[in-house]
Amino acid sequence: MFPIDVVRDWCLLLLLSVSFFAFFSLPLQVKSKMQAARERTGPGAWSVARAHWRSEGAPGFFKGWSAAMVRSLPAHAVVLATYTTIMQLLL
Repeated sequence: MFPIDVVRDWCLLLLLSVSFFAFFSLPLQVKSKMQAARERTGPGAWSVARAHWRSEGAPGFFKGWSAAMVRSLPAHAVVLATYTTIMQLLL
């Protein structure tokens, strides 16, 4: 249905977009760190982020990146394949 070079390009763009999204959105997920550290730190997100920075540094904010990639890649692949197939059928 699709030429192999088009599928290869889609896969490459999908991998780049999902990894870019996961890399930049993962440090913003302080909510789960707040739930885990409610007893040790203050009630706000900034106090939890500061405590997390002191204890684990910058790499601590990117823990779970590989799990986020494994979770996101199949879902985004299905969305991209469905979208492109429907667009080809409509045009």
